[in-house]
Order: sequence, then structure tokens, then C-alpha cells
Amino acid sequence: MVDRIDVIPISMAVAQSIQECGWGKSLGCLKKNAYFGMTKGKECYQYSTPERSVQAYVRTLNTHKGYKNFRAIRRMMRERNQELLGCILVKELYSYCQDPGYPKIIQYIVKKYRLSVFDLMMENMHRCMVKNNRFRQEDLDFKQYCFHLAKHSEGVKVLAKVLWKKIYKNFSELFSSAA
Repeated sequence: MVDRIDVIPISMAVAQSIQECGWGKSLGCLKKNAYFGMTKGKECYQYSTPERSVQAYVRTLNTHKGYKNFRAIRRMMRERNQELLGCILVKELYSYCQDPGYPKIIQYIVKKYRLSVFDLMMENMHRCMVKNNRFRQEDLDFKQYCFHLAKHSEGVKVLAKVLWKKIYKNFSELFSSAA
């Protein structure tokens, strides 16, 4: 169960969202809040909010049997104290799409827009804090707040909304010229 409770690299999530919703311009994204192209048959799932789409994406990668290898590689990287890089883990997304070239497409997006820098920033910040045993009080407070929210279904919504807004704002500003 422990391997199912871990983060999805930001670079991978953003790259998949870029691919699946066409920079937020796809009909599924605009009308159904479907940022990750998840479907049932040929129909795109509909979400009440973008945060619900993010939650479904994270839940799918962390629980669906098709991503067992993804979780195993992620766990192994953690055990070896390696950075969780989307450009590596994306190779295990062959179940996400019927196109066998899908992982390479996502890797290309990660590399083209240098999204791995966000993974490294998160990992290095965490390691630095652990290694030096220096946790700023605001970091500890935010971590505690996140853990508290994640324990409750309504809290997960709030947490997803807060994180999604920060990510969306940062990436839309960063890549507005790239689209």
C-alpha cells in the first residue's frame, strides 16, 4: 500500500495535461474539465471542477493495476534515494494510451519545455531539508496542513484546488508564449 501513496512528478503531470487537453483548448477540457484525457470507451469523463480531474488522474496512477510497474519503479527510486523524475517514470505509462509511442511523446514534451526542473526543485528542496535537519516552520506548517487535508475527502478537494491553482498560474505564465 505504501507504493500507492506517493507523488506524481510535476513534469509528467503537466506534460500529460498539455498533450491530452491541447494547452487547455480541447473541447473535453473546456466543457468537461477533463485535463488528462481520461475516457470510458470513447467518451471523455466529465468533472465538476479541474481539481476533480487532477484527483482522478492521481488516483488512477496510484491505484489502477495498469500502473503497477510505474509504482514499483517509483518505489525503487525512493528506496535508492533517487530523484523522482517524470522523464524516467513516463516510460511506464504504456497503459495510459493505446498509442505505443505515447511515453515518447510525453518525454518529448517534458524535455522540450524543460519541465524536469520542477521535479528537481521539489526533490532537492526536500532532500536539503531532510539532510540538514532544518525545516523552516512555514514548511512544516504547510506539510502538516497538507497531511491534515489529505486525511479527509473534503480536504483533498481543497488541497487539489490550492495546488492546481498554483501550478496552473505558474505554468500558464511560464508557457503562454510557447502555445
